Amino acid sequence: MAEVAGAVSPEEMGIDNQSVRPEDGRSDDGSLLLLIFLFLLTLPAAYLVNAGVPGGYMDEEFHLNQMEHYCRGDFSYWDPKITTFPGLYLASLIYGEVLLPGADVLDYGATLAEICKPAVLRSLNLLLFGICAMLFREIAMHLDPERNPIRATLKAFVLSLYPLHWFFTLLYYTEMGSATAVMAMYLATLKHSYWISALFGMVAILFRQTNVVWVFFVLVVGVLDFLDNMTPLRGVLDRQAQSDEQAKELCEDNERDRISSLNEPSVDGLRQRQFGRRNLNSGSNVELATTSFDSPNFLNSLVADVTQLVKHAMSQRNALLRNFSPFLVVLLAFIGFVAKNGSVVVGDKNAHKVSPHFAQILYCGFICAAFQAPAHFNKHRIKYLIGGLKRNAVGTLGTVSILAATFAVIAVKYYSTPHPYLLADNRHFTFYIWKDVIQRHWTLKYLAIPVYLYSWLSILSSLAEKQKPLWIAAFFLAVAGVVVPTPLLEFRYYNIPFYFIFLHASITSSKKRNSILFSTPVQFMCINYLTVYIFLNWTFQWSNQPGVAQRFMW
Repeated sequence: MAEVAGAVSPEEMGIDNQSVRPEDGRSDDGSLLLLIFLFLLTLPAAYLVNAGVPGGYMDEEFHLNQMEHYCRGDFSYWDPKITTFPGLYLASLIYGEVLLPGADVLDYGATLAEICKPAVLRSLNLLLFGICAMLFREIAMHLDPERNPIRATLKAFVLSLYPLHWFFTLLYYTEMGSATAVMAMYLATLKHSYWISALFGMVAILFRQTNVVWVFFVLVVGVLDFLDNMTPLRGVLDRQAQSDEQAKELCEDNERDRISSLNEPSVDGLRQRQFGRRNLNSGSNVELATTSFDSPNFLNSLVADVTQLVKHAMSQRNALLRNFSPFLVVLLAFIGFVAKNGSVVVGDKNAHKVSPHFAQILYCGFICAAFQAPAHFNKHRIKYLIGGLKRNAVGTLGTVSILAATFAVIAVKYYSTPHPYLLADNRHFTFYIWKDVIQRHWTLKYLAIPVYLYSWLSILSSLAEKQKPLWIAAFFLAVAGVVVPTPLLEFRYYNIPFYFIFLHASITSSKKRNSILFSTPVQFMCINYLTVYIFLNWTFQWSNQPGVAQRFMW
């Protein structure tokens, strides 16, 4: 992507352009193979869904109704039940205009109104599905210091088949457009095209308002990377390691970890106190300390980095404004909309009032870890992480653990009130998870707290292997900013956190990682095909809508 005039170029920042370019030749071949395999697995399911459910289902009914008005040129109409901006419909209009000449030749329709049918509109998400897969691959390639195209392709393959991502490819929902815009925004920032990134951020908000949080997150990450390359932000371990005492402790830790790794299989990279590349652009020569999340120095490093960040930001404020002012325009425009509208949502405001649902943080961590269960919930990793907690029970980490447990109890007891839509709609899997698991007995929601906390411990520990404490803090706050104001329990709201975790985490040895990357797509597709089978065949009826088939779905 070309840099916008007036912005600081990568060369001025001391960045080698080669570090942000994919390997010649291999990228295109990998993308082509990725798309071929994905569409071979997805198109049959799309055909079955269109054949079995030719009309709109659930939220599709509102989206399709709105799109019918747009296709007829009626832009004054707005369905009062629709809460999001018209990003999906504007993208559909552009898509329809592109398809129109071919549709006319094939005698499928000569006007937009004639081709605005569910199957055609759903096919837009298939196109976005392919684009999003390529974005996943480019991001994975960029973040990989080795620029391994096979590993990047496998990561993109796994993410594309993630059940809560893949299923909504088959329906006319906003999920695919939202994911594609957010990933495009992030990739543009990785490539230092900040103005283009802000433009994609605006598109992301047009698909879903909560994406404004991810716009802010990408802005923070972009600023961190920019300052890293202008003047390296070094964590506190960099400074402390200069002393003989710290050097001695580091050697002792490494020796203990070496002995431990000989006595039991090396399952994850957390046993190593790594000192290596830590900046967003993995091709940069900046060397920063890696602070293990279970290290008592993690919070000290976070505080030290915040102090340095403010200092460097002030010294580079003019360059920061030149590069990142478009993000500020997008964010301020959204704030202005909320102030004028009186709500984040466009329609159905009474049913979508912002309310604190802190338990969503716990649910999100568990779902993200559960869909990577072989990596997070194996006995060696559990033993290692629990051992780390015991070793650092006295001090900062112990205090944080107590605070986290206290927060979890309060969140589960006082801030886990179910939304009326969750209790009233028995078509979602979450209805049964809430009714038959979480609410089966009053003790169950408390017994699940250790699992929730372990999930986040494993996730944050895996991120700490490659990411700076500031990056991790910004990510966690972004997750909270997205899910806490959302009282409705739907797992698809956790999709974007899952993407970032999967792309950035390092939780296994190379051998174990490759095994997971090859086995996970098989597991995901088994879940996906089972979900489609249930969706199409396990139908039931409501007494107030006789003759109308109701279906189970995510």
